[in-house]
Amino acid sequence: MSLSEYVVSQAVSAAYADLADRRLFALSPEEWTELQDILDRPASAKPRLSALLEQPSVLESE
Repeated sequence: MSLSEYVVSQAVSAAYADLADRRLFALSPEEWTELQDILDRPASAKPRLSALLEQPSVLESE
């Protein structure tokens, strides 16, 4: 397992632990509408993020 894979797996495990007791997320009608609007937005290009992801990771040895 690479360092990146380890870090991601630990982050996912921590997220599960943090949210384990939250099975219901209550939203007002306005908050629900806002969430739906956000989720329905088309994806936008992130050129700086794309450029960053194309470079080798500092966490991986060569």
